[in-house]
Amino acid sequence: NIEYYRNPRFDAVLGDCALPMLGDLDKMRLFQSRCYDWLKPGGVFVQRIFERPAVPYTRQTLLDIMSRPATINFHAFKWMLCMVIAAESGYKVRDTDRLVLFNELCSDRDALCAATGWSREAVDTMDLYVNGEYTIAFCDREELLSTIPDGAKDIQFVNMTDYDLAENCPIMSWRR
Repeated sequence: NIEYYRNPRFDAVLGDCALPMLGDLDKMRLFQSRCYDWLKPGGVFVQRIFERPAVPYTRQTLLDIMSRPATINFHAFKWMLCMVIAAESGYKVRDTDRLVLFNELCSDRDALCAATGWSREAVDTMDLYVNGEYTIAFCDREELLSTIPDGAKDIQFVNMTDYDLAENCPIMSWRR
């Protein structure tokens, strides 16, 4: 029934990094525009997102992390790696790009594990990206704001503190 999609029906649209997984600003705009239409008046759109820091991480940042006992888990390190790529070449990061950069920075995975304390099993998850077909958006704040529909109100970015790299994964919300 097409009327179901024309009439606002939902109180909320929630997601955990689903928006960045669209990989493109135009797709993010289109998705949020559709969500806006689906929401009841006052309905809320809430997504945890990836946000590049105002002061970018660099390759040197990554090398420093890789050279001493880890203060973040390897999964968070992989997101940092993506943010370095995004800072260097734009917000879009292909899965294969992160493997290429990782291999440039790390020629000896056993030495990396010894220096950081990360498990070899965790480090070897990089190999999942060898034939990666996905692109993830690692936007800065202005790029993120540009994707929010006209008419949205109460736009917020709420920072969390209880997990590694939380400062780069705020909760973005807005209301219809």
